[in-house]
Amino acid sequence: MIACTTLLPGRVARLEAEDGQLYGVEVSTARGGFTGRGYVTGFDRDDDRLGLTFQAASGLCDLRIRYCSPRGDKGYSVAVNGTTVSGVFAQTGESFVVQSAGKFVLRDGQN
Repeated sequence: MIACTTLLPGRVARLEAEDGQLYGVEVSTARGGFTGRGYVTGFDRDDDRLGLTFQAASGLCDLRIRYCSPRGDKGYSVAVNGTTVSGVFAQTGESFVVQSAGKFVLRDGQN
């Protein structure tokens, strides 16, 4: 699950990664605790990725990503409208957790 909370109260865009465009990864339901209809797994090559497009009102967005990383820390890179940030998802054990991926400026319309 990917959530984008704007600075306006009550404005949350909730996106499910498994509904995006998947490149080298797959949807699974083997691990419990996911939201939506599954979760995306198999990020084991440098070019594995997913893409999401969504409609939004313009404004600043706090992007939060819900993930599970049972076998160690995982690096990530997120790009929104030309702004890219990188970071590390810490090992979680068997649980899904939420981590902020930074703040991004959204455009009015498609992002």
